[in-house]
Amino acid sequence: MPLSFEIFNYDPVIQKYMKICAWVLMALFLCKIVTQKQFTVFLGYENSAYYYLCVLLFSSLINGVAYGVLCFLALIVYLLYIEQILARPNSEQIIINSLQLSLISLSLINFMMLLIGMGYVYSDGYSRFMGITGHPSQTSQIASLSLIMLFYSKWKSELKLILSLICGMIVVSAGGKTIIFALTSSIVIVTFFETAAIRKYLRCMIILGIIAPYLLVKTIYLFEPYILKIVFLARSGNYQELMTLSGRVPLWEKIFSYLNSYWLTGVGFGGSKKSLPLLYQTAWGWVTDSAHNVYLHTFYEGGVISLAFLIILIWKTITMSNDKLYLAMLTFLLSISIVSSAYTGPGLSILMVILLTTWKLSYTSLRRNTTT
Repeated sequence: MPLSFEIFNYDPVIQKYMKICAWVLMALFLCKIVTQKQFTVFLGYENSAYYYLCVLLFSSLINGVAYGVLCFLALIVYLLYIEQILARPNSEQIIINSLQLSLISLSLINFMMLLIGMGYVYSDGYSRFMGITGHPSQTSQIASLSLIMLFYSKWKSELKLILSLICGMIVVSAGGKTIIFALTSSIVIVTFFETAAIRKYLRCMIILGIIAPYLLVKTIYLFEPYILKIVFLARSGNYQELMTLSGRVPLWEKIFSYLNSYWLTGVGFGGSKKSLPLLYQTAWGWVTDSAHNVYLHTFYEGGVISLAFLIILIWKTITMSNDKLYLAMLTFLLSISIVSSAYTGPGLSILMVILLTTWKLSYTSLRRNTTT
C-alpha cells in the first residue's frame, strides 16, 4: 500500500489504539519532565533538541501523520550520527565542512538547472528535485546559508569568490527582499557587534517572531494609508500584495481561527502538507503547505507543547553559541522565521537539519570549553 498521511487508515480500531498509546506516552513524558527536582537542568542544553523532536513525534502519532513519523526517525538518526562523530576529538570542523559542502553542492545544482531553464530544483528536503519545480524561497535560503559559511570559511580566496558569486546570483534571482535583508544583516550584525549584544538581538527576534502574526492580523489595516504611498515596492504592483504581505496576513488569520480545535497537539508534525492547502487559498489562486511563520507553523502542526519546546531549543542554542559562524546562521534563520516556516518544515527540512547541527555543535563546544 502506498505511503499515506494516515497510519493504519484501513483499520480504524488499530488507529484508535495507536492514538491512545501516543497520548499516554506523551503524558508520561511530560510528567517526567515537570516532576524533576531541577526542572531547568532537566530541560538543559544536552537534551532540548531530543525533547522537541519527541513532542513532534507524539503529535504525529496522535493525528496519524505517517510522514511526520518518518521525518522524526530521519532527524533522530541524523542527530545520533553526528553525536558519534563529535565523540572524537577536534571533530567539529568535519561536521562544518560536510554541511558546507552539502549546501554549496545543492546551490551549484540549482545554479546549473537555472541556467538550462529547469527552475529551482532543490528547495526544502522533500520531493522537489530535478524537473519538479521547488519553491524559490527555500532555494534562496540554502544559497544564503552557503554564502554565510563561505564568508567565515578558510577556503582559498579565488574559490570563495567564484562560489560566492554563484550563490549570490541564486539569492538575487530566487529570493525576495526579506531574504536579502536577512542575509546582509546576519553578516553585518555578527561582524560588528559583541556576542552579548547579538544574543540580546536574537532573543528579541524570537519574541518578535511569536507576536508578529497576531499583531499584524489585528493592526495591518491601520497602515493602509502609508502602504498606498509605497506600492511601488510590490513586485506585482498591487497594493494588496503589501497589505497582506503576499497573502500571509489572511493565511495567519485563518490559522488562528482553526487553532481553537487543535491548540494542544496541532494537526501533527508534517500534517500541514495535507491540511493547509485545503484550509486556505489566496486571492492570487495559490495554496500553501506552510504557515509562513516558524512559531505559528509549529503551533499549527505540533500544538502549544511543541511551540514551547522549540522556543527552549532556540533559546538554549543562542545561549551556548560563541562562534561567529553559528551566530550568523542563527541570525539568518531567526530573521526569516517571522515570514517563513524555514526550519520547521513542513516535515523534514534542510534548514531544520542546520538548526539541529548548530545546536549540537554549540553544545559540544561549550562542554569541551567547560571541561578544559
